[in-house]
Amino acid sequence: MVARLRGVPIVLAPSWLLIAVALGIVVAPTFAQVLPAASVATVGLTAALVPIMLLLSVLAHEIGHGLAGHAVGVPPQRYVLTLWGGHTQFHEAMRTPGAAALVALAGPAANVLIALVTWLALVVGPAPREAPVVFLLLQVAMVSNAIVAGFNLLPGLPMDGGQALEALIWRVTGNRERGMLIAGWGGRAVVVGLVALTLVWPVTQGAQPRIFTVVWVVLLGAYLWAGASRSIATVYARRQVADLDLRTLAEPVIVLPRETSIAEAPSHASYIALLDTEGQPLLLVDSRARRMVPPEAWPTTALAAIAEAVPPQAVISQWHGPRGVAEAARAARFSHLIVLSEHGRPIGVLPVPRLEQALRRRARA
Repeated sequence: MVARLRGVPIVLAPSWLLIAVALGIVVAPTFAQVLPAASVATVGLTAALVPIMLLLSVLAHEIGHGLAGHAVGVPPQRYVLTLWGGHTQFHEAMRTPGAAALVALAGPAANVLIALVTWLALVVGPAPREAPVVFLLLQVAMVSNAIVAGFNLLPGLPMDGGQALEALIWRVTGNRERGMLIAGWGGRAVVVGLVALTLVWPVTQGAQPRIFTVVWVVLLGAYLWAGASRSIATVYARRQVADLDLRTLAEPVIVLPRETSIAEAPSHASYIALLDTEGQPLLLVDSRARRMVPPEAWPTTALAAIAEAVPPQAVISQWHGPRGVAEAARAARFSHLIVLSEHGRPIGVLPVPRLEQALRRRARA
């Protein structure tokens, strides 16, 4: 983390240094030609400023997403700047198509604004001969922000244009998954078009793409294809669990006071939840743990002595469909037992391995 904005951390991934170094090396020879009167140090410093300017442009892009998220009531969790640009993580998904579209388009809008401001500075600012370095950097800022905005507006996931397309189809059809599926295939179409335009078309015209271009397009295309494919896979995964009710997989649970002894507990209960004075589950007793205690010690041994703590994150109140599975997946990161709760009272215990088996069966089916 390098800073915070309105309490939201800004994280700079180490991979960004790779693109910074590579970009500086690539643009340095061009800058040396454009600035023939400049010293080597000036050219090197100017080239080093390019990735920094690009970083600030990407940060402005992500902050645009975040500020829009604040406006629609879904604040961002963090801003992450990486090798491939960046992304903004939110605490939850957008609740309406309008909110999703606004947040998606706010990022490119920030880059368009920067491009316009730098264009205006070029128009009213000093002439190229008076301040060649400043003029060159303003040109780079204008062009780079225009490219970032234009590229992100392409109609395919994981680009912002794909998210806007998803929101549009969601609004028209009332089906968000259909929008995600179409936008995911749109992302794959964008990759095909990118490869055709930058690699295949030049070859058909007798040109030879540079090795740097080939490597960059292949890496970028692989990244975008993977993002689009994840969106498509997410839709199919949600459809697989659309009718899944986690309560049908859970074991019944009995709620008892913490001071209850093993002898007083019903022997048929697979799980027993022990509550505090406010009714929140703190400890969970497994029937196997009871069998490990000698029967003669049951009257004097409290259930709390053989119980295991239940992390608050392992208690979920959503049980049905994709949302329930998503809640269970998050809970599984904190405990091997997921507690299903209704109005603050445990109604069942779902072992994580059982959930995994059920999901695998549905995937095979």
